[in-house]
Amino acid sequence: MKSTKAAIFVSVALSAGHIGSAAAQSAVYTEIKGEGCKQLRSEAEYSEWQCLGPVGQRVLFADMGLMFGVQFGKDAKLQPPFRAAAASIGNKIEWRLDTSGQPYASIFRAFVSEEINAPKKQQVHQVLVVTKIDGARACHMAYVNAKLQNANAKAAEIADTRAAGFKCGQDIPERIGEPQRFYDAESS
Repeated sequence: MKSTKAAIFVSVALSAGHIGSAAAQSAVYTEIKGEGCKQLRSEAEYSEWQCLGPVGQRVLFADMGLMFGVQFGKDAKLQPPFRAAAASIGNKIEWRLDTSGQPYASIFRAFVSEEINAPKKQQVHQVLVVTKIDGARACHMAYVNAKLQNANAKAAEIADTRAAGFKCGQDIPERIGEPQRFYDAESS
């Protein structure tokens, strides 16, 4: 009986620790246009704007006509762009925050077309892009097919469990549910 009580105590303690760490993480959402955003450049085939995220984190959006790119942080490179459908990107960015309120990852919805020269009735794929944010640097960690059941929860799980150990420039982004490919080394 004593060992059973000990096993239950350890199980409850481990569960409480797991729940506590999950509860310590939080999310906030910011708009990709409007208040808090500033148009930097606008030309016929190119538009660039910047929005503020939590604790002054900056995100740059570049609409290059048929391609679209996102850059997190002032020192980050433009993340792999994608072949944009008419909508290009969702209306919000989800920022995953640590216990001190610092963002360590983000999730946004990309509307990706199959190819640049696709017919007018091109197929549009929705992909949740999970990005690691490490101060002024950032990189994609995962692409999740948004049509999957619980796709948003899966993207948040990846952000919460893999951001700390993911090495930008070294690790390869994970692909969940065969999402449409982005225009980068992975697509060749």
